[in-house]
Amino acid sequence: MAKHNTQETVSSYISKCRKGSIRSVFPGEMMSKKLGEIQKGKSKAHKTAWKLLNDSRFKK
Repeated sequence: MAKHNTQETVSSYISKCRKGSIRSVFPGEMMSKKLGEIQKGKSKAHKTAWKLLNDSRFKK
């Protein structure tokens, strides 16, 4: 779960725990951020990214 790995970068989390297809819909500017930053972010991009990271459609 993304909320348990807050110090990990999004790119490495996606590689380990999510299907590659998430990359086509994921906001590109969020790829280098840490999961904790995205979880606490208030912008639309942060909210979209967090929702996608926790979406069961993209689980491996």
